[in-house]
Amino acid sequence: MTLEARLAQLRTLWPDLEWSDARLEEYDHDVIHLDENWVFRFACKVREHEPLGLEIALLDRVRDRINLPIPHYTRVAPDFEVAGYERIPGASVTLDGWDQLDRAAQEKGAADLAQLLNVVHSVPIPVFRALDGKRGKRLWPSWRRRFRRFPLIPDGKLTDSEFGYLTEQVREFQSLKRRALYQHFTVLQGDMDIEHILIDGKGVCGVIDFGDCCIADPAVDFCQFWSLGEDFVDRVLSHYDPPSEGLKQRSRWMFLAIAIHMLSRAKVGDSQRWRRGYQIFPKEIADPSRSNGYW
Repeated sequence: MTLEARLAQLRTLWPDLEWSDARLEEYDHDVIHLDENWVFRFACKVREHEPLGLEIALLDRVRDRINLPIPHYTRVAPDFEVAGYERIPGASVTLDGWDQLDRAAQEKGAADLAQLLNVVHSVPIPVFRALDGKRGKRLWPSWRRRFRRFPLIPDGKLTDSEFGYLTEQVREFQSLKRRALYQHFTVLQGDMDIEHILIDGKGVCGVIDFGDCCIADPAVDFCQFWSLGEDFVDRVLSHYDPPSEGLKQRSRWMFLAIAIHMLSRAKVGDSQRWRRGYQIFPKEIADPSRSNGYW
């Protein structure tokens, strides 16, 4: 729908709402921002994604046990077609933004993120199912499709050692049985992309978008953390309890597909996409001079 059509829905549901500026973002959910004060999410346009009602129920169950601010939906349509929460101040974390935080702020942020995952992952699966929660999407086929982009990484983007490392990793991953990545099941946040982690000048200040909450391997919630580097993954894991055997390695396998996708799509100077994908290389392989998006 258009911005005006979405705003008409909001006016009908909540005549008392006032705003001077509105902005529409189109994802799997349409999202409306009102004066940077309110965020309204509309029912998902993709059938296999979880409904708003499940997200709201999960957030209400865990909110009081989580240190970080998370969305608190206080305006909810009766049919769960749209729901709104007061905006959490902060901006999505970037590599530069994270690097600018001091060591203490980074450590506290990692601890708070681990605490959030500890709480969400500890929700009993039968309770989540009673809220109409389901198993996660079948990620294996999509990961294998992303590996097809490996040959699409243009010549000159990777050094011989980087190309050799990825070749070896892809072959090893493709030799795995599917069960190797699905050994443990918990309730997940479902989309811990760093874009959903908010920071301010003092550190991590919130986490948003629980719309993909589901039941799956907890490694799914850790794989995107590799976008900030292995040190960050280790910091979060040091506060996570209890880490299942092989959790770090499984999350790295999952990030491999994401990294290949990012590296294949990055253009010269596209530093954010390139730098996030470049984190797949261990320190002994990575060339620091190439990590800024220019090659």
